[in-house]
Amino acid sequence: MGYFIIFAVILTDLFIAVVLIGFEDILRLEEANLSEYYLSSFKYKWSEFDPNATGLIEVKHLRTLLVNIEKDGQLPFSTTKKDMKHII
Repeated sequence: MGYFIIFAVILTDLFIAVVLIGFEDILRLEEANLSEYYLSSFKYKWSEFDPNATGLIEVKHLRTLLVNIEKDGQLPFSTTKKDMKHII
């Protein structure tokens, strides 16, 4: 009987942990403050460099991708070659 109680407590703790992790992920996405417009724009621009949808692009295309992404008309960082080397 004691094992059943311990098992029930462990399962309850696991359930709560999964719910909290999901909640944390949702909060992190909300803090990113990316609207559906920006996500759609990024997906579209990414697909230009990754037509086969492999999830990978060549490093030489990264600067062009970042320059093409519009976020209020400008990126939140500089896209000079020196800065891009720092990002990569």
